[in-house]
Amino acid sequence: MLPLCGNNASLRIEAITAIATTLIAVMNIVLTMIIFIKNRKDSSQRESQHQRFELVRILILDHNMRKVYDFYDEVSTECKRLLAVCDTKDKQEINSTILEKSREFRLDFITLFNVVDSRLYKELLRITDNLTDGITNVIFDEGINLKHRPKFDEEVSQRISKCRVDFLSVLYGMAPTGDSKSM
Repeated sequence: MLPLCGNNASLRIEAITAIATTLIAVMNIVLTMIIFIKNRKDSSQRESQHQRFELVRILILDHNMRKVYDFYDEVSTECKRLLAVCDTKDKQEINSTILEKSREFRLDFITLFNVVDSRLYKELLRITDNLTDGITNVIFDEGINLKHRPKFDEEVSQRISKCRVDFLSVLYGMAPTGDSKSM
């Protein structure tokens, strides 16, 4: 009887081992399929993002990027007039010029993004509007002496610089990174 019991226990252990091995093999196959599907989806998303960026680059950026730099340079140049003695009429003229430059920039450059990506369009518009609204508020704030260079730099130059960096960062953020692990 003892050998029979030992043999029976041995059969049970072999059956349990076979079942465990089968379960491990099945789990391995399932995990392999999940990883394959996820990698395929990630690859497809990267490819789609890259294609979208290439379209934006070809249709918009290659031909119009100079407008971004020109806009910020023109606003900066116009604002430097505030360092001179300005009366209300001069301030209104400077502000009108800045608003006109902003309107032209919106029409000539930012509007093109509405065709490609409305979220991006709204973000670029928000940055540009924040710049012009902020400068308008500073120009007509009687408590701010813009003829004083450090105050001008703090209130105007830094605002222009920050908005330029934010604007370019948004454009840069849409570019594919090329790092397949970061996606």
